[in-house]
Amino acid sequence: MKQYSASILGGFLLFAVTTFAACEGSTSSPNQPLFDEFTPTWTTASWSGGAKGSPNDRRDEEATQWKGSICPAGSVILSNHTEGSVLQIINNCTITVTYALCVTSGSLSQPQFGLDVCAPDPFDTPLSRLTFKTINPGPLGDFINSTQNLSIQLFFCSNQMQLTAPEVRCIG
Repeated sequence: MKQYSASILGGFLLFAVTTFAACEGSTSSPNQPLFDEFTPTWTTASWSGGAKGSPNDRRDEEATQWKGSICPAGSVILSNHTEGSVLQIINNCTITVTYALCVTSGSLSQPQFGLDVCAPDPFDTPLSRLTFKTINPGPLGDFINSTQNLSIQLFFCSNQMQLTAPEVRCIG
């Protein structure tokens, strides 16, 4: 619908056209988000007592919703090599994945080996304190400096979403 108005201001005729759109039968809401937001896949893993190889303790929480393709939490292989003081992260999935990591709060009092410390609730960790690693599928993976006793938090999203914060979430 168009509405016309005219007025005289300082001897000039001002003419305005205002257009109003009527959306009959529209199902979208003005409060509907412009993107989808989901909980990421999350892994917490720790090595203690000089353990090497696979973590002594590992817990995974799978994403329950996503857009695109996503790898299962178990497709990321974590291996701590104390001989070379490195943590190896292997993407055993069929797609490239970007992982975000931080050291579990309380396990270290300050950043170590290029990894910053997570917030007490890892999902409240700011992006600036997450280390991002994009890893292609394959047996080599990527490496991060490490130590014998280590505890990390690892997050990732589907291939069509990205991590955001202050609450660690996947958006896309």
